[in-house]
Amino acid sequence: MKNKILLCITLIFLIGCDEKPNTSTETKPVKQETSQQTHSKAESIVIPAQPEPDHLVNNPTPLPQGYSTDTTYLKKPLLIDFDGDGKRDAFQVLKNPNKKGMKYLFEFRISDSDKVYYYQNNEEGDDLDIFAKFEVAPKTNIYVDEEYRFGENGDILANEQIDPKHYLKFKGDGVSVNVLEETCAASAFFLTDDKIKRIYLC
Repeated sequence: MKNKILLCITLIFLIGCDEKPNTSTETKPVKQETSQQTHSKAESIVIPAQPEPDHLVNNPTPLPQGYSTDTTYLKKPLLIDFDGDGKRDAFQVLKNPNKKGMKYLFEFRISDSDKVYYYQNNEEGDDLDIFAKFEVAPKTNIYVDEEYRFGENGDILANEQIDPKHYLKFKGDGVSVNVLEETCAASAFFLTDDKIKRIYLC
């Protein structure tokens, strides 16, 4: 009997020695933290739009007293480089309904300045409202003064019939005007020597 008890104790001891202790530790999933970005996102640079000029072609000179823009035929200003500086200037028709005599002016407004030039017709009974067609007159065209444009009999001379020394040269473009009727009453206006020069085209 004692031997059986001793044998059982021996077996229990041996079994206990063979079992290896559980040394493994339960690993929990580790959440990898992403490294914070050292550089913040580049912010888009917004360039504010340049404000539109408050005045026509950035010229603050007010209209002459009593005058307003006449849009009977020219609905909006004609943009032309009159002085040859590469910037577009403005041409428009002005009217003073309360003025006696000639009521109309042609206005030549120079951009980025306070310079404005005017043309008023001096021929009584022939105001500037007779003109209804307005176009750019390129400076590269051939222009001559009236005294060289017409022959002795009043006929219009072709450019080839006129001595080139009489050709006019301008720094900038001009404006050509004409009447609505199918008649030749065209003129061109250019800025030269700080004044407006009129050229009769036919």
